Amino acid sequence: GGGATVRITYYKGKEDAHRIVSDIVSNGAIADSFLLDIFNPEIAEQNISLDNWIPTHLYYFATPFIFSGVSGRFSTKLFRNFCDYYVTGFVNIINQMKNFDIRRIFYPSTIAIEELPENMGEYVAAKIAGEALCSFLEKSHPHLKIHRPRLPRLATDQTNSIFPVENQDPAPILLNELRKFRDLIEND
Repeated sequence: GGGATVRITYYKGKEDAHRIVSDIVSNGAIADSFLLDIFNPEIAEQNISLDNWIPTHLYYFATPFIFSGVSGRFSTKLFRNFCDYYVTGFVNIINQMKNFDIRRIFYPSTIAIEELPENMGEYVAAKIAGEALCSFLEKSHPHLKIHRPRLPRLATDQTNSIFPVENQDPAPILLNELRKFRDLIEND
């Protein structure tokens, strides 16, 4: 690897996180995993403090189920749920991690902001709010840089469907964005 010490977080996918950690470690890198509840981030700080690991980068992928809207209708309840993840949960983690030296954040956004699917108004509005929060955080914390690429629909557990839909392979897209993120860091 590139010399990073990696920590994978999970909320529900403990076994998946352990498999990823095993794969990373079997390839010669250093990794571990721990429970992270974005609505109760104090647990994460306790876990991080236990092994003297000091994070410098954050890759924020927390999300609820995203395909739950009704075409042409806007649900304030669903919008609040998305905001809980993309705004409130995100700022909870940032505030909780302020004692660490986090200076770089990867915050994936969505191309749906530009496409405006009729059944995803709540998701899009919350992602726009998340992007605005990222801009605010960068402005109020000049040392902080947040890469927020607008990703296309990727093949994930969330996008599996019995209906024919186009999901792109996440590996090359994320690798490209992670390289851009790395380049932003190196050119800073």
